[in-house]
Amino acid sequence: MKVLKNSCIAIGANIIFCIALYIYNAYMYELIYPVPGRFSTEDTIRDLTYIFFAFITPLTIGVTFSIRSLRKEKCIKILLIPNLIFSLIFLTFAGGFFILFSLVEIYLFIYSFTL
Repeated sequence: MKVLKNSCIAIGANIIFCIALYIYNAYMYELIYPVPGRFSTEDTIRDLTYIFFAFITPLTIGVTFSIRSLRKEKCIKILLIPNLIFSLIFLTFAGGFFILFSLVEIYLFIYSFTL
C-alpha cells in the first residue's frame, strides 16, 4: 500500500473544509432541510458541533501537514504556502466563531438558572 504524502493530506483537508463550508451555508440559508422542528438552543449546540468537527478539525489537519510537508519533503512550495495561509486565515475565523458560540451557550445556560 502506498503511503500518502503530507502535501496530499494537507490539500485534501482543505478541500474537505471547503465542502463542509458549502454544506453549512446551504443549511443556514435553508436550501436543505435535514431535520425539521428544532429548538433555538439545539441550533446553537448543532452549530458548535458542526463548527468544531467540520471546520476546525480539517483546518488543523491542513496546517499540521502543510508544516510537516514544508519541513520534510522536497516538493513544490508554491502550492503549499498558499494552502498554509488559507488554513491559518480560516482557522482564525472558525476558532473565533467557536469561542463566540461557546460563550453565548454558557451565558444562556447560566441565565436559564437565574430565572
